[in-house]
Amino acid sequence: MKLFLKILLIVTWLAMAAGAVVLMSFANKSHNLQRCSGVIVNLDFNGGDQLITPEIVKSQLLKEFRNLENKLLGDISIEKTNDFLKENQYIERCDVHLTVEGCLVANIKQCNPVFRVLTPDGQSYYVDDQGKIMSADPHFPVRVMVASGFIGAGNNPQGKFIKSLTGGKRKIAPEIKNLANAYKVAMVVANDSIMKALTEQIHISTDGEITLLTKTGTHTVTVGDAKNLEEKFAKLETFYMSAMPKVGWEHYKSINLAYQNQVICTK
Repeated sequence: MKLFLKILLIVTWLAMAAGAVVLMSFANKSHNLQRCSGVIVNLDFNGGDQLITPEIVKSQLLKEFRNLENKLLGDISIEKTNDFLKENQYIERCDVHLTVEGCLVANIKQCNPVFRVLTPDGQSYYVDDQGKIMSADPHFPVRVMVASGFIGAGNNPQGKFIKSLTGGKRKIAPEIKNLANAYKVAMVVANDSIMKALTEQIHISTDGEITLLTKTGTHTVTVGDAKNLEEKFAKLETFYMSAMPKVGWEHYKSINLAYQNQVICTK
């Protein structure tokens, strides 16, 4: 009797599982025969200024995948849609899915610009916190620090990462090396509340010397190279807190951090 009940239980579970598979298969088939009822783009600006809008992304999708809003769901490739969005230089991460109601939803996280590059030949780029280079669209200005001087990213760098321009290469163009150093400085500044509040611009000379232009406008800070940045900025912050309240912010024209264990000031 016990054996019979055990067999009956197993058969019942197998029948239920088979039924569930059939129902899911039918539901999927039915879902695939639905037509797309619309496209929704949810855009996370990543805590910063916008570089792109949901309307622009939707327009790009409809242009790339014609008649998307009326296509059979079974004819829509989620993988291709995701891949297309990932090619957008302003998008850090995206997730596309179809709802039960037949709507295509794209959840997108925008890149987070850290600084803007101004090259000697007049080009302008943003660089995000992952080292990704993006065109600076004048329609979407972003308030970030500027990097200028002998600095560049080569030809058509949009969507590329700084590490791809420098990693594993024996010979790196000086202006690209300076760009990589500007990124190092910008990231340390961005993660230091005091330096972020004070820094207006990063300038790099032809010999690679890094200088910061401050928001006070009364003095510059010579950093030297991009080594030991945390150490250098900690030294500067100590100097700011101990010396500046006594002499005033306009007392010095330049502060030099390039030498170990020294802060050299010029009036």
